[in-house]
Amino acid sequence: MKKRVRRLCTALLLLTLGVGLLSGCGKEEEVVTTDLLRVGILSDIHVGFHDSAQQSDRFEKALMFFKNKGVDAVLIAGDLQEHSSATKAIPWIEEVADIWFRVFPDSKNDLTGERVEPLMIYGNHDIGLVEAEYWPESLGEYQDAWLKEVKGYQFVGVNYTKEGTELAANLVGKAEALSEDKPFFFCQHQPVVDTVLGESEGLLGTGVPMYDVLRSFENCVVFTGHTHIPITDERSIWQTDSKKGARFTAINCATINYGWLKSYTDMDINGCADDTQQGMYMTVDGPNVHIERYSFFDMELIYDAETTSIDMSQAEQIGAPWVFDATEKKHRPYDYDTRQLKAGQPAFPEGAQLDVSSVGQTIVNIFVPAALVDSPEGYSDLIQSYYAEAVDLSTGEVVATAEVATEHHVDIDERRLQKEVFMGLEGLEPGVTYELRVYARECYQKTSDPLIAQITTLEKTD
Repeated sequence: MKKRVRRLCTALLLLTLGVGLLSGCGKEEEVVTTDLLRVGILSDIHVGFHDSAQQSDRFEKALMFFKNKGVDAVLIAGDLQEHSSATKAIPWIEEVADIWFRVFPDSKNDLTGERVEPLMIYGNHDIGLVEAEYWPESLGEYQDAWLKEVKGYQFVGVNYTKEGTELAANLVGKAEALSEDKPFFFCQHQPVVDTVLGESEGLLGTGVPMYDVLRSFENCVVFTGHTHIPITDERSIWQTDSKKGARFTAINCATINYGWLKSYTDMDINGCADDTQQGMYMTVDGPNVHIERYSFFDMELIYDAETTSIDMSQAEQIGAPWVFDATEKKHRPYDYDTRQLKAGQPAFPEGAQLDVSSVGQTIVNIFVPAALVDSPEGYSDLIQSYYAEAVDLSTGEVVATAEVATEHHVDIDERRLQKEVFMGLEGLEPGVTYELRVYARECYQKTSDPLIAQITTLEKTD
């Protein structure tokens, strides 16, 4: 499939750039250091979720992946731990620090000997830590906002506090002044208004005008989290070609906690939201930004008596990398409107049929065969959801609808891509004949031709 070719091409590109990869099965090879800026990117890691060790393991796994990539920094866009009160949160933020130093002793990569900069901010789940102005001593002092330099590139981070907004704006100005011919990076927890997936921003629930602060900086790349929307959705990167629009690039960061679509749709991920384990790996060369998306779902930590390692071959790359010149003043390749026009239309396989598994008096259950999208390189080639409607044939009225998101939002292996989808329609009337229509949609909401079946609900019994 197309995505397999993409993974091979990307691996060859990275090797050409000199970015060292480590082989599978825990066998380490030397990581080649380069002048490239290399950053691992996460959000919403929620260590301490349900007070479970699972999130700690997922966080360590993600850091081990970045370690093997030879990163210079790891950016985490908020919600470092789960609990809102400082009393409960402090032990878990210290767990975050413990895991960090277990993977990066003294904030160094022992494979390269190079420093790895922690670029972490607090999110809304960390509000108790913000109010207590608490940061683990081992990671440094608490600041409402900060400016850090990594390999000559500027990073600004603002914690989840309205007091940090003015300070962040001042630091953005300093970062921009130091970044004439290359990008600088800004990170806050909630998305900037009217950018990725249409989310509105706010730090403590109040509107924060970072859009206006950042709007004139085409060389600014913004990283945010909070939404838990999987990065299989191509709208997780935002630019605009509108002459009236802001010039910065906005990116929705991945989560290793749970996937969530209800913040902008009315869908649950079909039965596997808690499996979401995604992250990004960014390289920057002058003005050029290259971002790869990964699922860590199949990756496992490998323990022996003295060391921990990871099988890098099990990382699943999601879609084509996002590649752009951050200083480009005109053409913005990830403009939503342009990409929507060029995206491919979903289609069901030839001869595909709906499997109407059961029909009751007021409900019907359907199994829908997997559809595909044949899109140009760099555009969405995944189905986002399946939409069903029941039409009363006597009136022509749509009397019931349902929509479910696909499982491969969390992991795009062949099993999930090819798996049929279960849907249920409720609210039907007994003894009525309906036409069922099911459509496949991709993330820009392009829709397939429908699969159609006719059913008659059971008669009402006394």
